[in-house]
Amino acid sequence: MSTNLPTYVLAAAQVTARNAEYTGTPFTDIPGSGTYADPVLGGNKAGSNAPGIGINTGNIDPKLSDWSILDQDEAARDPQLSSHIGGDGTFDGGLPVIINAIIGTDINDKVAYSAADQQAVADAIYDTATGALNKTGVTVEIGDVLWGTVPAV
Repeated sequence: MSTNLPTYVLAAAQVTARNAEYTGTPFTDIPGSGTYADPVLGGNKAGSNAPGIGINTGNIDPKLSDWSILDQDEAARDPQLSSHIGGDGTFDGGLPVIINAIIGTDINDKVAYSAADQQAVADAIYDTATGALNKTGVTVEIGDVLWGTVPAV
């Protein structure tokens, strides 16, 4: 069974910049949410920090009309970039801000959108260049395009 993973970005420089704008008292808990609410970062990582709206990690070839493996210069989109809501667009101190995935308690895996260069069962590497893992829950074939996760090292 496939599952879509929540995704987010977390950029230290943008957090510092936004933190300087906030002078109120931090929230302690959002009733019923089970999560701490940070006034700068929002209620939770996947809920407010440029969630990967439209990122479908649960299926093969997800709405290909909305995504491209190559950017406007025909270069690979590696890594996938994003920004905090209200951020500067794509960069954190000159470095790319990378989309992360939340997998259980693991919150640091990067997200890749690429074509499979080898057949891969669920949770196996499908893209040997990035090391992206197949999170669709089914076997992918060579040439299938999908969102995968690249484990943080």
